[in-house]
Amino acid sequence: ASSKQGNILPNLHKLSLDIALSAPSRQLAQVFKLILCPNLSSVACRYIGQLPKEDEAMSQFIDTLRSSSEHLEALCWRIEEMSVWAISHLSAVLPSFPELRSVEFSVNDLAPALVQAVARVQKLERVQLAFLNDRKSNPILEQVSFPSLKEMTCMGLKSAVRPLLVANKVPVLEALSLQLYGWWEDEEVGLFEGLRDLALLPFLTTLRVETPMGSWDEMKPLLSLKGIKELNLDLTVSAGLEGLWPLSAVRLVAESFPCLEVLVLGREGSRLDDPTLKLPALDCLAQHCPRLRFLAVTLDARQLHAFNGSVIPHPSVQEVNLLWSEADTHEVEIAEVISQLWPNLRSGTTMWENSIEVWPAPRWARIWSKVESASMAESGTWSYFTSTRLRNFIDFD
Repeated sequence: ASSKQGNILPNLHKLSLDIALSAPSRQLAQVFKLILCPNLSSVACRYIGQLPKEDEAMSQFIDTLRSSSEHLEALCWRIEEMSVWAISHLSAVLPSFPELRSVEFSVNDLAPALVQAVARVQKLERVQLAFLNDRKSNPILEQVSFPSLKEMTCMGLKSAVRPLLVANKVPVLEALSLQLYGWWEDEEVGLFEGLRDLALLPFLTTLRVETPMGSWDEMKPLLSLKGIKELNLDLTVSAGLEGLWPLSAVRLVAESFPCLEVLVLGREGSRLDDPTLKLPALDCLAQHCPRLRFLAVTLDARQLHAFNGSVIPHPSVQEVNLLWSEADTHEVEIAEVISQLWPNLRSGTTMWENSIEVWPAPRWARIWSKVESASMAESGTWSYFTSTRLRNFIDFD
C-alpha cells in the first residue's frame, strides 16, 4: 500500500542513512523509493559492509536519488571502497543536480575522477575530499578548478593534496582545512612552500592545518597569509622539543597575522598529542594580536603563580579554552594570573571533564570559580566558566 502512495515522508528535507550492502537489492530499491523525495535538500549516506562486485545497492540509490531529489543542496557519501563502475556512475550523475552546493566524500583512495566530477558541479560552495592518497602526479587533479568554492577540506597525502591548492583554481575561497599525512614523503618542495600562492586570495580568512613536520621552520611559508582571521594549527614536529611550542614559533605566528581574531594551537583529543605553551608565549600574543577574542591552547599552568603581577594583559580576549592544561595546587594564584592575563574574559573552559583522568576537573572547576568571582567583582557582569564547552572550530567535522 505504501509503495502505491509513493513517498511516505513527502516533506522530509534532511536524511541521514546507513545502507547495509549485504541487504537484497530489491528491498533496498523499495526503501529508496519510499524515502527519497523531491523536497530533500540534504542527504548523508554511509555504506556498511563489503562492497559486492555488481554494486546493486549503490546503483539503486544513485538512480533513485537522481530521479527524485532535484532540489538536493548537500550530499555526503561515506564508504570504504568503490568499484570502477560505481565511480563512473556517480561521476556521471553528480553534476546533474542543479541546486547542489555542498559535497562530502569519504572514500579510501578517493578517485581523481570523482574529484573531477565534483568540480563540474555548477553551484558548488563547500567540499570535503577524503582520502586523497595518490602519490604520483595526477593530470586530472592538476586540471580541476573550483571557481565558486568558498570552503574546502582536504584529507590525504601532502603530494596528493598539493595540486588542488593553487590560487587561480579556488579564486573565491574563504576557508581552508587541511588534514595531511605523509611525513615520509621525500618532497623537493614542501607543501607549505606551495601555499604561498594562496596569499593572492582576497577572501581567505579561515585556515586549519593538521600535519606532521620535520621542523618548526617548515611552517614559515604559511605566515605569508596575512589576511587570516581564524587560525588552527595542529602541528606534530618530529625533531626538537617534543610537546612544547617554541617561543620563536609562537612569536612568528603572533607577528604574522595582524587580523587574527580566533587562534587554536592544538585540538580536542589525547592530551599527549597537544604541544603546550609557556607563559612567555602568551605575552607574545598580547603584544602582537590586538584583535584576538578567542584562544584555545594547552598551557603549562604549573608554577604559574610565580608570575603573579608580572604578566602582559590581553584585553581583547573574551573566551579561552585551556584544553589539556595542567595546574598545581596554587589555585588562588593561578586564578589571579588568569584574571591578569585576560581582564575582559567572559568564558573559560578546559577539556578535563571529558577525559578518563577526571582528577584535574575539580581543580579547574575551583580555579574557574575564582576567576568568575573576580570578574563579577571587577565588572559586575555575569560570565560563563566551565570545563566542558569547546568551539566547533577545533574539530574537523
